[in-house]
Amino acid sequence: MNSEILENIYHTEKYQTYRMQYSLNNPDFTRIKQTPERLDLGDGYYGLRNSYECQNISYHWSNSQTVIFDKGDKEVYRYENINSEAEFLTLIHHKNQHDYLLFRVDLYGYGVFDLVDNSEFIFVPEGETFILTDPRYNPINNILAVGGCYWACPGSVILLDFTQPLVPHPYKDVMDYINGGYDSYDGIKSFFWQGTDLIAVPYELTDIPKKQTNEKGELCIIEDEYLSWLSSKP
Repeated sequence: MNSEILENIYHTEKYQTYRMQYSLNNPDFTRIKQTPERLDLGDGYYGLRNSYECQNISYHWSNSQTVIFDKGDKEVYRYENINSEAEFLTLIHHKNQHDYLLFRVDLYGYGVFDLVDNSEFIFVPEGETFILTDPRYNPINNILAVGGCYWACPGSVILLDFTQPLVPHPYKDVMDYINGGYDSYDGIKSFFWQGTDLIAVPYELTDIPKKQTNEKGELCIIEDEYLSWLSSKP
């Protein structure tokens, strides 16, 4: 599944009303605090996360509040996630010389905070889309690869141009472009950057020709190939 730039509903009144139902600012549900977690992000930055198991009369969910500090123990940012399953938080040293916090927002969104000029961008698309769980930024060419999945579907990797981190971006699903796609692969279980090549390790193969993977069972997607995907229309 590929996207145009999807509508951002995060700042709408409807979505903020929805968030409030599951926010820790709402006293109308029970919550059980879990063991606090320290997240070391590098360069002296770290996060302190408090997670909660929450429940109302009809629903059970996980919530978290995360506060980020610099090496002088000064708070620089905080956020709440009303669906914290498989959430992520990472520090990105961008090619533009700025440092950014990249983190999951609720189930389908993400947030970016610029640590240089203290600006933020939060994006939550409308509807059920790709669930982001594992971002990997390539500082050579500003491409962001993010592992995750669609709801109840096999894992995959999406790619987007992260040259301008504080604006929304269309993305491309690797599985829509590799030969055979979901008809031949059971999804992508892991991936990494090797220079500008994206190395993807698929789940168990079905009828895919062995020549498409190396002896380790890896697919190598070169830069020219995925850049052509990103420049194509959905």
